[in-house]
Amino acid sequence: MKPGVRKRPIYDIEPNEVERDLVGGWPCARIKRDDDRTMNMSKLLYIKASPRCAQSKSSAVADAYRTALRTRLPDLVVDALELAQEGIPDFDDGKVAQPILLQPTLLTKDPTGDLERAKQRAVDINRYRRGVMRFEDKVAAITGGGSGIGKETAKRFVAEGGKVAINGRDVAKLEAAAHEIDRTGTKVVVVAGDVANPATGVALVDAAVSRFGRLNVLANNAGVFTPKPFLKLTEADYDWNVDNILKGSFFVAQAAAKAMKETGGAIVQTGSMWAIQAIGATPSSAYSAAKAGVHALVRNLAIELAPHKIRVTAVAPAVVETPVFNTFLSDQQVKEVLPTFNAFHPLGRNGQPRDVAEAILFLASDDASWITGVVLPVDGGVTAGR
Repeated sequence: MKPGVRKRPIYDIEPNEVERDLVGGWPCARIKRDDDRTMNMSKLLYIKASPRCAQSKSSAVADAYRTALRTRLPDLVVDALELAQEGIPDFDDGKVAQPILLQPTLLTKDPTGDLERAKQRAVDINRYRRGVMRFEDKVAAITGGGSGIGKETAKRFVAEGGKVAINGRDVAKLEAAAHEIDRTGTKVVVVAGDVANPATGVALVDAAVSRFGRLNVLANNAGVFTPKPFLKLTEADYDWNVDNILKGSFFVAQAAAKAMKETGGAIVQTGSMWAIQAIGATPSSAYSAAKAGVHALVRNLAIELAPHKIRVTAVAPAVVETPVFNTFLSDQQVKEVLPTFNAFHPLGRNGQPRDVAEAILFLASDDASWITGVVLPVDGGVTAGR
């Protein structure tokens, strides 16, 4: 090191140190320097918001964090973000530090989180840093938006500049999800109801259009799943699957298409790997038949709606760790059973809501403007073969 040149400190994020910044209201993390001194990430966020620092290029890291944290994601990663040469205030000693480098680190409630998740989060944050806002001024209606894949899709859609109308059966859960998606309440509206009732789809679309002026995207994610052997299925079981999965997807899509027919748009259905490949460990003939109907619906609607510039696609997930498993398993059973499916996927792990949400958002975005009528497996390689 040359004489008089200050060593560039390296900051690292301490896992499990997520907290709420009482000043700015942002979630924040404590940052640990290589010289064992710490500083609070919220201060970086605070100086970004301060008028005297508003033009500071050195707040690039605050930009990345503030945008990423807006998604309310439970785990974040910063992939080697370097600040501008002017440096940032060092809140430990009041001096101005040299540019700092944030090491790639997983920030999660589970400090043992895997590296692949960390890498994916780095991609997410760097996308936001570059200002890639795929859904600026766009509006989406999302069924099943109160939890799991639907909620994750809504969070990411809003984080990339959009507004959402979310649907689910449980009003309290929807309102909690809405607060998590957008604490200002200006970018989300909730519509409670059962999608098996066609009026629910109409109400969801009407809410999106009346609140935000238009509808560009439908993510038809609502559904149910309870494995049950074919010989034990009742007529009520069959109707429950078909009504919630196929009938719901059909009539919500119809309501959305009517709102999009003059301006175009994208409809993304959530199908299933089970509609492509039967799995003996999870007997689900009624569920699979209903999801296969959704896949057929995608291809038919893609042709019928193409003249209106409405694209229709679907994702077909394998085992994704969402609250749907808690509808027929206890919390303890979920904890014990789900890990046993990791090896079922050639890539060696179960899916997470973000995995499917990213696929949905790709298909809904202009990046997929020449894609329609396809069912995209998002299954960790299951349908590729064994």
